[in-house]
Amino acid sequence: MRKAFTLMELMVSIVLIVLITLFLFGAIASSKLSNDTLSKHSKAEVQRMDLFELMYRDVIESVDIKSLETKDKHFNILEMQTQNSIYDIAAPYVTYYVNAKTNVLTRLESAREIKLPVNYESENFVLVDELLGEVAAFNFYTTSVENNASDINTTEENNTSTVQKQLSKNLIYTKSKLLKEPILIEISN
Repeated sequence: MRKAFTLMELMVSIVLIVLITLFLFGAIASSKLSNDTLSKHSKAEVQRMDLFELMYRDVIESVDIKSLETKDKHFNILEMQTQNSIYDIAAPYVTYYVNAKTNVLTRLESAREIKLPVNYESENFVLVDELLGEVAAFNFYTTSVENNASDINTTEENNTSTVQKQLSKNLIYTKSKLLKEPILIEISN
């Protein structure tokens, strides 16, 4: 009857423990990498949804909206007066534009009308938010669609006719290298 391990049995058990430890460290490293990737994608999606909500509320609550073309066909300047404010300004003027040097989508908000470039005197009245980096496209499109409404009585003799009504659709398209999918906002008036 033996009372101790042989040297060979001890070496085999040490090798097995080392192999199991290596596999565990590999699994933990893989799990950490997977968790970091998931966290990065989750943060990008949260940023995308926050930006979508902000732009949607600005446009849907706008009183006056216009798009200005720039030298670069991939970028427009979007100016509006809206009821949506980040800074509790009543009926603020909001401008979205992409900085040509840094490719950052920027939102300006002010109680006064904003004229680009912002001069030194009005700089104190304009609040600036950099929303999204590495922007590849920011465009605003307006389309008109005719809507036919039939069976409208137009005379006393109950003649029916078709009435044409102009509906407009506003589309905002934003694409960035930081987002997995572009942002497309469609709003019908």
